[in-house]
Amino acid sequence: MKNILSSNTWLITKIAAYFMIFSVLFSCSQDEKTNDTNTKIAEIDYLIPYLRSQKVKHIVMKTSSYQVNLSQKNNSWWLNKPFDYPASISVVELLLSTFIDAEIGKRIKVNDKDLENLQLNNDGQGIHISLDYESGDKLKVILGKLDFPRDKFEAGILGPGYSARRFVRIIKTINLVTTDQVYWIPFALVNLPENPEFWTDSAMVRIPSIKSLTVVKNNVLQARYTRTHMFGDLTHSTSNSTSQIAPAESIQCLETFLSYGKNYSVGKANETFDTAKKVTNTVLIIEDFLGLQYKMTLGYKQLPSASEKQRAELTAGALSNGEAPVKVPFLIEVNSIEDKLTKALTPIENTLRKSNLRIAEKTHNRIVYGVNNYFSCIAELGDTL
Repeated sequence: MKNILSSNTWLITKIAAYFMIFSVLFSCSQDEKTNDTNTKIAEIDYLIPYLRSQKVKHIVMKTSSYQVNLSQKNNSWWLNKPFDYPASISVVELLLSTFIDAEIGKRIKVNDKDLENLQLNNDGQGIHISLDYESGDKLKVILGKLDFPRDKFEAGILGPGYSARRFVRIIKTINLVTTDQVYWIPFALVNLPENPEFWTDSAMVRIPSIKSLTVVKNNVLQARYTRTHMFGDLTHSTSNSTSQIAPAESIQCLETFLSYGKNYSVGKANETFDTAKKVTNTVLIIEDFLGLQYKMTLGYKQLPSASEKQRAELTAGALSNGEAPVKVPFLIEVNSIEDKLTKALTPIENTLRKSNLRIAEKTHNRIVYGVNNYFSCIAELGDTL
């Protein structure tokens, strides 16, 4: 018995010793890996290393056609030129994160003529981006010509734009010292929007389910869709027919758009439907299950601009068809019809209702844009858009 206990004690001691040795070796291995990782991180030569430790407070982006001014306000980004509106955080963060993570590619020396050819001169066709830091230092980035890949396989996955290289000029003033350098780097930013409308916050009223939809053209009722409860059967009637069950897909495209709660872009305050966006005399009157009524006055559909087409083509690949969307401009008004509620709202529903009213106040008297596909399924709209 004593020998058995002694044997077991020895075995346990050996296991404990092996475990301690393994722990020490594993710890050393991890330290080496950590040191290797830190060494690799330290070896990365960032294009704008200063941006990793300094906070940007103001951004100005200029092209030959547009100027966009973005500023920090109330701990959020706002578009303050050409109009005052909350900016799309995702678009601003995409821009800043791309700058933060960009690594130096190949530094090149160019003369004044080369700067013009590469669209890097101060008055050229490039995209001019100025960043003002909280410290008072300044940075100017000029995005010049794209250099497209010769590897068709690489270009075919994400599109030629994503795998392209770009000529970039960096003019920075740090501690009153200015440097001016040109690089050729894997830094495409093909989705960088030029039109100020695309920098706006995309939040829109969100309607999970339509209680009723009335289509009116030239002040004449065209059709009415209704349902008695959320996600219930849809009924359809016109001025010449009685109510009958309608396929759910009859207004599914519009419901998808409204339930998503995101617009394509937002225009200037008090902007009117000009000749290119003239009103179609088509109005959609929508009621939800939150005690709100929405009046959408539709304008004629807008074909994509040349720059929008070019940007979309640069993303053509396995993940995108490279086609810029056709847009439908509309004005939206929201009114409370709380007296029509048949039951008390849940806390979640009440929160959504308040959110919709806040968003409606922001988009009041502003043209909002949606993608044409979200309106195409409503037969009564026909080809008037």
